[in-house]
Amino acid sequence: VNALQAKNINVTSCSSSIQAKKIIQQEKIDLAFIDLNLEDDLVGLGLIELCNGRMIYVVVVSGVEEDQIIDKAYDYGCKDFLLKPFSLDSLNLVLKRYTYSLENKFLEKIIFEQFITNDELFLSKIKSVINSSLSGGTVLIQGETGTGKTKLAKLIHKITLGDAAPFVHLNCSELSENLQESELFGHIKGAFSGATASKYGKLKLADGGTLFLDELGS
Repeated sequence: VNALQAKNINVTSCSSSIQAKKIIQQEKIDLAFIDLNLEDDLVGLGLIELCNGRMIYVVVVSGVEEDQIIDKAYDYGCKDFLLKPFSLDSLNLVLKRYTYSLENKFLEKIIFEQFITNDELFLSKIKSVINSSLSGGTVLIQGETGTGKTKLAKLIHKITLGDAAPFVHLNCSELSENLQESELFGHIKGAFSGATASKYGKLKLADGGTLFLDELGS
C-alpha cells in the first residue's frame, strides 16, 4: 500500500471479500490487487469475475505457487500475478504492464475512430509511429498526396500532447524564400517593408505543442 501511495495512486484496502465486493460495485476502481485467500481459500476467484464485469485490471497476489491455482486465476480473468513476498521491482513491473495495456486500449480506440480500415499492416505501422512519438522520438511522415499525412500528424499530437496543446500547421510549399524567417521566428513592427505590426513566429505559437511542417521537402 505504501509503495502505491508513494506513486500518488489513490489506494483503498479491504480486509474481507464482503467489503471488497461493496467497494468494487460502488466505486470507480481501475486496478485491483486481489489476495486469493482472504477469509476462505480461493474466495478471491469470485472477486476476479466481479472485477472483469466492471472492466477492472486484476492482479492476483498469493503466497501459493501451484501452477493449477495460477492457471485457475488466469481462467477467471486475472491479468497479472504477484507471488508473496514480492519486491518493489516486481510491483513496478506489474504497474508498467498495466500502463502499457491502457495505452494500447487508448491507441486502438483512437485509431478506430480516425481510420476506416482492417489492414493489420497499416494499423501496426500507425501504432509503431505513435509509440515512437510517446517515447520522445521525432517523426518524419512520408507519402503521396491524399494519403493522410496531416491526419496522422494530428492524431500523433492528440495522443502525445492532447487537444489543449497548440497544433500549428505550416505549409512550406506556400512560403517564399524571403518570408521563411519571418514565418518561423516572427518579426517586430517595421522590421522590413510591409511589416505594419509585430507578429509571433510559428515556433513561438507552437511552443508546448506541435509544429507540423507540411511539404517539408520544398
